[in-house]
Amino acid sequence: MGGGIGAVVNLTQGAAAQVEVTGGTLAAGQSCSIDVPIQARQTNGNYSLGVTNTLQTSSFSSDEGLRPASDATRAITVRSPLTVAKSFAASPLSSGEASTFTITLGNTGSTDLTGVSFTDNYPNGLTVTGAVTSCSPGSVNVNEGTKTLSGSGITIPAGNTCTVTATYSGVTGANDQPTTYTNTIPQGGVTVTGEPGIISQSASATVMIADRLRVLKSRQSGSSATPGNAVEYRVTVQNFSAVPISNVSVEDTLTQGSSFLTGTINGVDYTPSLSAACGVLGDANALNATDLAFTIPTCREEVQLPVQVLVLLPSGR
Repeated sequence: MGGGIGAVVNLTQGAAAQVEVTGGTLAAGQSCSIDVPIQARQTNGNYSLGVTNTLQTSSFSSDEGLRPASDATRAITVRSPLTVAKSFAASPLSSGEASTFTITLGNTGSTDLTGVSFTDNYPNGLTVTGAVTSCSPGSVNVNEGTKTLSGSGITIPAGNTCTVTATYSGVTGANDQPTTYTNTIPQGGVTVTGEPGIISQSASATVMIADRLRVLKSRQSGSSATPGNAVEYRVTVQNFSAVPISNVSVEDTLTQGSSFLTGTINGVDYTPSLSAACGVLGDANALNATDLAFTIPTCREEVQLPVQVLVLLPSGR
């Protein structure tokens, strides 16, 4: 206890732990401090637990009858030492393309975690062909029939991490639509033998699988425009197959009173453009058209097609 006020400090340990300070004399303008080492006992079945420690004014007494004006509080967060993270090496991927995802197990505590095990239920649509681990000791197993990746007998050294890396591929859903898969290990999904109070955190990651083509659209100019101003849009067509695709058609319908600009108008060239490696853009759209169609001669890994349109508010605005 700092401050030299001659007080006696009594510490009660256990579930009803408390600190009691008695017999102190605090001179005018003086302060003192009480440093109490604490250790969290458990996280109450969660990975992270937030608690608030409150020193109530009613717990103070003095010969002069003085008490603080308000309670003193401090928030404390207690976390399990077992951390879990998950990541996919790349996204998006083409259908059938091999890649990897990684589970990282960590130990933020001061002692080794032994007998660590987990079961990861990966989604239908993903096929895992093998797995390796840097955890030593530790073993991993893949069961494609039940769509599970499991680890057992793992030791995570104090203050360290180790990884499990799986090789996989994925397929798209119906109609060749790009499909996003989320792989999650829930809270408590990683366990430590003989330590039921150590709860792992939830970890998840997503990957997109695209079969052949994916189309994205973005606005290239400012975030707002007034009626009569030009707004440039960019349509990006991505080809995820192993070979170029010829004569890709892109159709777009302009809404909210927008109309198509093309050619040179008042000295400004509004002609839509295409990445040079993809050939000459097929564009038979008339000025002020609203239903647009373009043809990309050769669609390689990525095509960027900027189209400028005129934003007009509907009549009566």
